[in-house]
Amino acid sequence: GEQEYYSAILPLSTTGLPDGDYTILLELTDWANSTASDSWPISIDKTVPSVQWATSPSYNKSLFDHRQEVSWSSSEPVIYEFTVDGEQIIQGLGESGLWPFQLSETGIHELCLYAVDETQNRTNSNYFIECRTMELNSTIYDTLVIANWNGGIVSSEEVIAKVQLGPDQIIRWSEERSDGFNLVIPSSVTEDVIFVLREGENKFTLEVDSLNETDIYHLAVVRDTISPAISIEERVNRTSTLSNTRIIQGICERGANVLVWSEIDSSALICPSSGMFSVEIDIVGTPGEHDVHVISSDFANNEASSMVTVLKQDWPEWAIDDARDMGPMLGWFSLAGLIVAVCTLLLTRRIFAKEGGTSEVEEDPVLKMYQGV
Repeated sequence: GEQEYYSAILPLSTTGLPDGDYTILLELTDWANSTASDSWPISIDKTVPSVQWATSPSYNKSLFDHRQEVSWSSSEPVIYEFTVDGEQIIQGLGESGLWPFQLSETGIHELCLYAVDETQNRTNSNYFIECRTMELNSTIYDTLVIANWNGGIVSSEEVIAKVQLGPDQIIRWSEERSDGFNLVIPSSVTEDVIFVLREGENKFTLEVDSLNETDIYHLAVVRDTISPAISIEERVNRTSTLSNTRIIQGICERGANVLVWSEIDSSALICPSSGMFSVEIDIVGTPGEHDVHVISSDFANNEASSMVTVLKQDWPEWAIDDARDMGPMLGWFSLAGLIVAVCTLLLTRRIFAKEGGTSEVEEDPVLKMYQGV
């Protein structure tokens, strides 16, 4: 007749059985001693997979770069999944792996690795899960711009700014009088940015990426290639050529450095707001011409120089020149000449008088005047 089929659930305890492959044998006997049997293989796996994983570059709970790699290995084949802040980065099947990934911002991040062996979809599946809270410190991406020329004056054709920035970041800069940006892709965490200058004021905007932020720097510098104004002359009077100390004066650029020097003396000063200077300089006491020099440098290190020649005289030479120039020495020389002439005349007349045997000289009115008679 027709057979009736029954179903039954038979409990199977694996307590005490080590992990491994087994064969289940089922034998059935009915009321008429009819028998049936069947067998099938079964694997027992009650061991959670042992998984090791690490991120790099990192140490403990600190990440050192937004560009990371996660490496892992398992004691047996597993289905795995790796997530960052709940977002799946990669999944697959295997016993080991190495994957690169990137973080988009600094701060605290949660990194999780999930792995399950072949017991997946079983009520008592063996799975591994570990989450780590790690930090990508924002100070890694702190930026710094070193430009000691900023706000100053230079004479060079270009200036250099040294930029410190985080790993794998980009620099952009623009000049106030031009459209568009210049892109700089650094080769390290320190990069030199070169700015070509125009005459006059130059203004630049420098943008430095710091992962999820951008730091903006404003730089300015004045290019000055014009030499400072400078002139030099001696302040003279009637007797100045007799002196070893001379007064040197001239025109200069306000605020510029000024140096005046001779063979034996020098004087340094800052050009006053009046734009004129005056100093005392000693010269060599030897009669003749002597050079006095001046040099001036401005804030941009532009230089200009000049020179004046001064005359040193001894007294006889000076007296002759003074008389030639109708100075007081002319009167003294004239008086001395008159006295010499009168004395010569008197002496001559006295000689002639003695030879003639007369005393005419004594009656001479000119002689009386000089003798006080």
